[in-house]
Amino acid sequence: MLFRSIDQIGTLALTNVGTATDTFSITVQPMGNGPAPSLSNNIVQLDPGQTQNISVELAGSSLDPGAYQGYLQIQGANNPVIASVPYWYGVPSGTAAYETVLYVPANPTPNTRQTIFVRATDSQGLPVGTPPSVTVTAGGGRVVLVQSADSDFPGVFAITVRLGATVGTNVFHIATGDASADVTL
Repeated sequence: MLFRSIDQIGTLALTNVGTATDTFSITVQPMGNGPAPSLSNNIVQLDPGQTQNISVELAGSSLDPGAYQGYLQIQGANNPVIASVPYWYGVPSGTAAYETVLYVPANPTPNTRQTIFVRATDSQGLPVGTPPSVTVTAGGGRVVLVQSADSDFPGVFAITVRLGATVGTNVFHIATGDASADVTL
């Protein structure tokens, strides 16, 4: 299970794949000093082939920024095997530590619009939703638009630029907080 933002509820679908009715116990095993998610049920009785959804809730509004993880351990009363389902929960800091250029056009034409895609992340690798500032440092190009693509790609921004007359001389400085990158087109 992957949780990306504060106060999330996920669903664990538990199915009895055995041939007899069984009672399953679910325990939470956080790693380190992290928080433990709460479960809607931690004991479930299921007939063969029956499935029940279990709500798994992580409340992160009072947590320090960082990554939290652990396992949900599931064991049937009729079987000594323990199944482990990992979970990971990230609380973003909102402070950019890294900026990654994801896409730069390969063979741009002078005086055309081009789009550069970048992602800013914090020290845990979680997306930072702050739009980057973009300045032109050489080549006569200009910035047309900086637009969030967060709804499809968390933390990603599309930067539309117009190139100057000479390809290879347009330098765009992209900065989010202290993280930055230069892109030459």
